[in-house]
Order: sequence, then C-alpha cells, then structure tokens
Amino acid sequence: MLKNFYEPTPKRMRKLGDTILIGCTGLSGLMMGSPLSDNGKLWAVFILNSIGVLGKMLTNLAKEEAE
Repeated sequence: MLKNFYEPTPKRMRKLGDTILIGCTGLSGLMMGSPLSDNGKLWAVFILNSIGVLGKMLTNLAKEEAE
C-alpha cells in the first residue's frame, strides 16, 4: 500500500487532497476569531491541521487502475 505513495496520483484524488488541505487550513484560520477559550482554540486548530495533512497524505496513496 505504501508503494503507491510515490506513484502518480490521479488528478481527481489530487484535487480532493488539495481541497481538504486548503479547507482545513482556512477553517483553522477562522477558528482563531471564534469565541472559544484559548485552550479550545489551540486544540481546534491542531485537530483541523492534522485532518488536513492526513487527508492530503491519504489521497497520495491512490493509484490509477491498470487496464
């Protein structure tokens, strides 16, 4: 499964990974202005950024099907 990480990623999956990463990064930026406590903001930003990075990495594992 990890051997697919360095294979070419299909365009559709690459766009999905980029969308996840950009969306989570944008939401974490907006989270800084939320009325949560400082500790709550830090955890929310950490979780959102972790989801973004993991989503991008997991979409890199996709591989085009050989016909």
